[in-house]
Amino acid sequence: MKSPSFWLALLLLLAPIIAWSQDNTSTDTSAPSDTVATETTPTDDTLAAPSATANLNPAISVIGNIKGTLGKQGGDAETHQSLQLDELELVIGSNIYPGVSALVVLTVGADESAGIEEAYLSAEQLVPNAPIGGRVGIVRLPFGKANPLHPHSLPYVDTASVLHNLLGEFRGNGFEAVGLIPTRSNVFLQAQLGRWKSVGEAPEDAPEFGDKAMTLGRLWASTSLGENHEVELGASGAFGDSDADEKLNIVGLDGTWRYYLPGARRLLVQGEAIQRTDAGVKSRGYYLLGTYRPSTTYELGARYDWSQVAYENSHHESYVSLFATRFLSEATYLRLQVKHGKDRDGERSSALLAQIVFSFGPHTHALQ
Repeated sequence: MKSPSFWLALLLLLAPIIAWSQDNTSTDTSAPSDTVATETTPTDDTLAAPSATANLNPAISVIGNIKGTLGKQGGDAETHQSLQLDELELVIGSNIYPGVSALVVLTVGADESAGIEEAYLSAEQLVPNAPIGGRVGIVRLPFGKANPLHPHSLPYVDTASVLHNLLGEFRGNGFEAVGLIPTRSNVFLQAQLGRWKSVGEAPEDAPEFGDKAMTLGRLWASTSLGENHEVELGASGAFGDSDADEKLNIVGLDGTWRYYLPGARRLLVQGEAIQRTDAGVKSRGYYLLGTYRPSTTYELGARYDWSQVAYENSHHESYVSLFATRFLSEATYLRLQVKHGKDRDGERSSALLAQIVFSFGPHTHALQ
């Protein structure tokens, strides 16, 4: 893995060239779509609109995620982590050919380690006269609602227990096809099917996926229940073998309800359940989420977590979280979260978490 100084030096070398090219070309310089078929709206699940032309001038953005924690776990002494930069993302994207775009997300962590968060090509139409697109490269795998989102795009500071305990660092290197399925009603139906090999190191106390490829599919539907209501339902599955040549299957169900009120107000209720079967051992978990946005500048929410632990389903943890967000802009915001419950050892655990996310440049990740 390259050091942060390598990426910084590379960026400094490229910046004058990029600036010159932007000043001396008439090529379209509009910001590219940041996803393929699957992530062009806040729902993260719709096909992208076709690009009119190729764009040889990349759009460059920077997104910073600052976090701090004050907490106490069981009978242990109080732990404190001062407010500090947790992760910095350098996002580079461009339309490289009509209907084809590229996106690269480089990250630098708090320990100054650098890596690739995502890097992929996406095509909006793989088959002539058919609504089938695809992408190839390294992505946050499209399993459920929360996993495809970058952590700073979620409405809370931490990661839901079920995602940490049963999915871990669920990113992959491979390919997928994404297609719309025609219906005779007002139901929007989309299917995704791909083959991925796990990449990245799992977080502490999270499961590993090894180096064997998995087949991953997702089917989701969305419909309007009226002028101000919409509902989404989804099912995901990942199937393969572990490093020990044992069967590894993960299935999930998710649902989201949104209700839009006058004056830019919004209610959101969401739930997601996951079951992981590894060498015949089943582990389950879920989260329930509710948020209320009274205006474009504030959001309040609550989340309940319950999750068993992979490989050790006799252990589980449960938490209740309350959080509040103040949006300074679409991509810059302040957040506080209070979290209380029991950890996997049955010990009481409480924490106060703080977050500051800042961004500049044309690129923004879709928010929940």
